[in-house]
Amino acid sequence: MNTYAMIYYFFAFWLICSQLLAAPAGQSESDELLTVSKYWPKQVAVQREVLGQTHGNQVPPGRHWEFIRYEHGKCLVDMGHNGIFAFNPEDTDLLERVRKNQRDRTFPYRGLFTFRYTKSFFNPETNRGYQLGGDLEQYEYFILFYFNYDAVDIPASAIGDLVKNEKGKLNRNYNAEILLVPDLSVSDQGNLENYLAEGFVAPTVIPFMRDGLMHSLHHKPQEKGGVVVLDKFGQIKGQFFLKDLGQDLSGQNIFNALKGILGK
Repeated sequence: MNTYAMIYYFFAFWLICSQLLAAPAGQSESDELLTVSKYWPKQVAVQREVLGQTHGNQVPPGRHWEFIRYEHGKCLVDMGHNGIFAFNPEDTDLLERVRKNQRDRTFPYRGLFTFRYTKSFFNPETNRGYQLGGDLEQYEYFILFYFNYDAVDIPASAIGDLVKNEKGKLNRNYNAEILLVPDLSVSDQGNLENYLAEGFVAPTVIPFMRDGLMHSLHHKPQEKGGVVVLDKFGQIKGQFFLKDLGQDLSGQNIFNALKGILGK
């Protein structure tokens, strides 16, 4: 083999190797962009046919559905009565929409979670619902507690302790607000008085909106943990079970765990 042939084969080998090495980097760059929650869209188009989970009906490609979040390399999409699906990003136009928002969103943007769910909560002290553009608009993070409200339940008591003693610090120091999603309805006056007496003075889900909220957020608290920390765009920053914090559960224990997630 002459010198020119050796140079040619060496160059071809180098070109192939560089392309192989470059491919994962490109994929990693796209994946990294998809995790930037401030660019997330409200909807995505699903680009393949899907079978509905309830009726087994064929859902044609090209329709637009509610985007929930991007996590673990999957695009989570709420397709209404057809069900919630986790798609590969390439089966949707998520990347295209995120790139467009990256170019166009040069202004402060109301969070996707804030936009959708503010009106699902009420103030138990005033018994009035929150409105879009109101008090909850100011927060960058939200801490959802899915829990069984019971006066003798230790985890519930610890949550009440957290609300009474640490909520102000979370508001001031972390720009985070606590949102309560109790199992027991607090819609009647008797339950509401007991609820407040136990210290649950924090935004609470409106009872008749609870099931819809839990379905569309798709946090799966029974499987993954009843405490969910998320940013105002809906990206989960941390999720855990209160029982994992140990036997001596208190508001301070919960606060310390939240500090570790919020990172300040």
